[in-house]
Amino acid sequence: QKMEAEVKPVVTEEEKPVEKTSTAARQEASTALVKRALVADQKRRTEIQAACTLGKVERAFADELCDAFIPLSEARKKIMERMVTNQLGTSVNNETQADKIKMTAAADDKFYAAVRDGLILRAFKSASIKRAAFTAETPAAQGSADFQRHGLLRLAMAFMTRAGAPVERMVNRDIAMAAMGDRQTLGRYRIERSEAYHTTGSFANLLLDASNKTLLAAYEEAPYTWSMWARQAASTEDLKPINRMRFGESPDLEEVPELHEYKEGAISDSKESYKVAKYGKLFSVSWETVVNDDLDAISRVPAMHGNAARRLQNKKVYEVLTSNPTMGDGNALFSSSHASGDNTSGAAAAPSVTTLNAAFVKMMLQKGLTTDAILGLSPRYLIVPVNYGATVLELLGSMARPEVGGSAAGNSNTLNIYGPNGSRTLTPIIEPQLDASSSTVWYAAADAAQIDTIELAFLSGEESPVIESEWDFTCDAYKYKVRQTFGVKAIDWRGVFRNA
Repeated sequence: QKMEAEVKPVVTEEEKPVEKTSTAARQEASTALVKRALVADQKRRTEIQAACTLGKVERAFADELCDAFIPLSEARKKIMERMVTNQLGTSVNNETQADKIKMTAAADDKFYAAVRDGLILRAFKSASIKRAAFTAETPAAQGSADFQRHGLLRLAMAFMTRAGAPVERMVNRDIAMAAMGDRQTLGRYRIERSEAYHTTGSFANLLLDASNKTLLAAYEEAPYTWSMWARQAASTEDLKPINRMRFGESPDLEEVPELHEYKEGAISDSKESYKVAKYGKLFSVSWETVVNDDLDAISRVPAMHGNAARRLQNKKVYEVLTSNPTMGDGNALFSSSHASGDNTSGAAAAPSVTTLNAAFVKMMLQKGLTTDAILGLSPRYLIVPVNYGATVLELLGSMARPEVGGSAAGNSNTLNIYGPNGSRTLTPIIEPQLDASSSTVWYAAADAAQIDTIELAFLSGEESPVIESEWDFTCDAYKYKVRQTFGVKAIDWRGVFRNA
């Protein structure tokens, strides 16, 4: 004990004030920490109240979030959920416990579906598309009508609020840029590109979905005639040459004397080859488009590209007729040199009882590729330029045979064999693409089920136009690429006729 007393430190009077000073510093630091926490909490409460006011959410709900000490980022998500719930007209349980209000994947999906379908309805109306955007079998998402009148900027603001962006501190340009995925804007406002933001529920995908739906609807509505008489072949899986075999006919059966062997009938074949090619165009949707609520960028522009895709198919099919390409036998598609027979007429004249008879004769007398077998083919379609449209409609629509000079010269009271009750009924196809080459040349075609004529093949998966998009940093815009891949080829000349 004596030794312990000797080594025990002695507290002097000078050291005591130092201990008091250290305690005071800790108290001051603790007080400052509390003040900072109170200031931060007040800022949190102020921003929550402001967000609720902007979203027209009731004050009581804002108080619940404030009193439950919900972090600001989480509070924004809950406010967004309440906004969607109010717009969709669904009931929400007014519990005071904050954990009763949750942002779920189902709520995200419902919100996106409602906004998407509302924007599609607006885009269809803007593009003057006649077909219904949705049907009884595939109805629009619940609540879509609530978003049908929302502008693009307003929708962008809703998406960015949902992503936790401080939209109340952002100018319209930055809201548009961030919603469209500009990395610099996202970084400046410290907006994380969360999974919910950049996947199927993003604003960029909303624009893509609306553009794609509008493009395909316009594509389906666009007028075209090639499919009435030409054949759509099975889609090809690659870009390699497509070989279409053209088989010869079996020779006539021969008499077989008693105890003699049957002779083998050789069947020859030849082929036509072609490949599919890709066609496409670009169009852009800039951040100015969103700020200015220029709906044409995702309605009328995609619709025009849809029309163009269908028009190109039509053009390529009729170009085969007008260009008269060389076939596998070394002769032109329409030629008098084919071994099977002539399929053209040099006596240029408008469709009439006489000239149509020439088409029937030439086609019905077509023979096999290597035999004299007469195929007995028959025209089914009369394909004419617009210049002959009225003439053909009058000719094929008359019960009695029209006299020279048309109806003004009276009626012959003789059955019109090309009329409604005639034995040689034809389906008229009046195609303006032909007038670009000639306003007087017309064609006849057999049914594609009877013999191959001209066929069109798509690349598998691109039977309709495909649209893709990506952000272009160099011009602050989303670039949209419209592509379709197909090929066209005349397979056989014996089922088509030309009057030139």
